[in-house]
Amino acid sequence: MKILFVTFFFPKLTETFILNQITNLLDLGISVEIAAIKDPSKSLPAEDRELEKISQPDIKRYNLMKRVRYFPKKKGKIDSISILKFVREQKFDLVHIHWSGLAEEILEEVTFPVPCVVSFQETVIPKDWDTKTKSFENIFKKAKLILPASEYLKNSLINLGCPVDKLEVHHMGVDTDIFKPFRKKKTKTVNIISVGSFIYKKGFQDAIEAISKIREDGFKFHYVLIGDGRLRPVLEKKVESYNLRDFVDFTGKLDRTAVIGEYKKADISLQPSVTTPDGSHEGIPIVLMEAAACGMPAVSTLHTGIPEIVSDGNSGFLAEEGNIASLTNYLEILIGNRMLRREFGKRAREKVAKDFNIKNLSKKMQQEYLKLIRK
Repeated sequence: MKILFVTFFFPKLTETFILNQITNLLDLGISVEIAAIKDPSKSLPAEDRELEKISQPDIKRYNLMKRVRYFPKKKGKIDSISILKFVREQKFDLVHIHWSGLAEEILEEVTFPVPCVVSFQETVIPKDWDTKTKSFENIFKKAKLILPASEYLKNSLINLGCPVDKLEVHHMGVDTDIFKPFRKKKTKTVNIISVGSFIYKKGFQDAIEAISKIREDGFKFHYVLIGDGRLRPVLEKKVESYNLRDFVDFTGKLDRTAVIGEYKKADISLQPSVTTPDGSHEGIPIVLMEAAACGMPAVSTLHTGIPEIVSDGNSGFLAEEGNIASLTNYLEILIGNRMLRREFGKRAREKVAKDFNIKNLSKKMQQEYLKLIRK
């Protein structure tokens, strides 16, 4: 079986879910090649290029750069014709496109001679996406299989007119052999962690507000923010204004090994996602899966598919978006109750092992591919 993955950027540090899918399909003996529109090391603004130099170990381990071919835009448009020619010349059995905006733009211009699968992480096209897509009409018409990353997204797509028989929820997943519970040292200070790009929908601006409140209430904690992005100066200014410098660390972007090192020290995952003013939202953050796999309870929000990974009051707590008081209250409950953290963490691990194990999900995807190819 020979599959072509199509995506905007490759490799991209913040899109580990695509990397994980590729490597796990390779482990199953599937031949996977990658068509990318942009190389992050060449296409991103100068200040972001340095961030992308941090390599993921699997890029080298699987020699993935030899599997990538770039299709730069021509006159501001996706070069769909060249991608189509590549599919024909290389005789791929199936094309799998990540990112709905990219898929719609390609399928508006071409029809592949083999089955096309499209993965949806969200149904709203953010203004800063590099696409002119306004609807998903061509995806609904031409894709043989559409994979929303959550039940929430599935229902959203049905409401937008997507044929129900083309839909199959396919969660992104994590390697539960790599992300696993670690023995925690008993300390008086509780370690809180957030991971992700410093963009509005991650909600880190709300996280710092909540952190300032728990400090006012006298709780002992340390907060680590892993990531980077355009909102970093804003977040750092908030930390300064609340006199939190001694309680908060910004690590910058880290590779997987370093992130796991931080998970080993962490007690609570804080990921208060929010919807942006233009309607953009998250799917299910991979970092919530990673933290849960490590046996860590989460404080997050009632945002799109997040309740599918975090069970409120069972493996973590979910606040309304932007509700600082609730975020603060939930953090303080977990900080003050070590046994509850342990119980929630155990349930979180069980949930990920059952429903978000990348190896099981990859086998499921392999079967979906085979069904389409054999039709």
